[in-house]
Amino acid sequence: MTFLKNYLLDSNTPCLYYNLDKIKDDFKSFNANKNENIKLLFPVKSFPLRFFLDEISDYLDGFDISNNTEYESIKSYNKEFVSCSSPFICEEINEQVIHDVNSVDQKLHKNYYIRLNLNESSRFGIDLNSITKDLVHNSKGIHFHNQNWGDGAFDKISEIIKHFEENFVLRDGFHFNIGGGYNHISQDELLTELNKLSKEKLQYLFFIEPGRMFIKNNGFLVGKVLEIQNIESTEQTRVMSNISHTCHLRWELQGSGVNFYSLLAKGKENLYNSIQ
Repeated sequence: MTFLKNYLLDSNTPCLYYNLDKIKDDFKSFNANKNENIKLLFPVKSFPLRFFLDEISDYLDGFDISNNTEYESIKSYNKEFVSCSSPFICEEINEQVIHDVNSVDQKLHKNYYIRLNLNESSRFGIDLNSITKDLVHNSKGIHFHNQNWGDGAFDKISEIIKHFEENFVLRDGFHFNIGGGYNHISQDELLTELNKLSKEKLQYLFFIEPGRMFIKNNGFLVGKVLEIQNIESTEQTRVMSNISHTCHLRWELQGSGVNFYSLLAKGKENLYNSIQ
């Protein structure tokens, strides 16, 4: 905390301060305890900094990328699996990369996933009932797209796998990339559910793309309190800071209370020591 306090005294710019050792340990533990047919990918867009990727790359089976810049940042790691979630840059990236197909009319790449839309509010992916046998037969597998899984996620995943087994011919080694967004459960719970599913379906490869799950709660957003206003008529306290929800916390605007804690308070701690 001394470093953070000194930073606040010397700078007017907010910063994100991460516990990199803890994040690395989480990736290492997950990788060591997952089943053989589970592949751990990191979605580069969630933390696209080279020093960070260097730290976690040894515990990954590959990456998920969304543009050319992200591909350039990870290609030197020579991972076996690289998934590209953008369907619009297929011709610009190495043909070994597995590209998402986002519509039944899209030009198909040599290696592709069928991106499955499980959320009507999303613009990504193909509706389950629009997927054809030819599309499945020539694909590497299915890439699930759901903006935020809730309770019963793995029951839903099992139902979808059953649908594909009953309606299509799936070869051994078929990929089920179940993406990310498992914010309703812990890392241990996710690993338990995923190991159970993969053990029941040993003939398939399962891919997971946890980003926020490994990074959240492993650091601080550090800023300054600029002004405190006591509103007597409403018995409220307003705190103005140099932290912006839009710029600095945009991945956490929903489903996450943001706690503000004072490092520099002098006699007014009670006003903003734990404001949500």
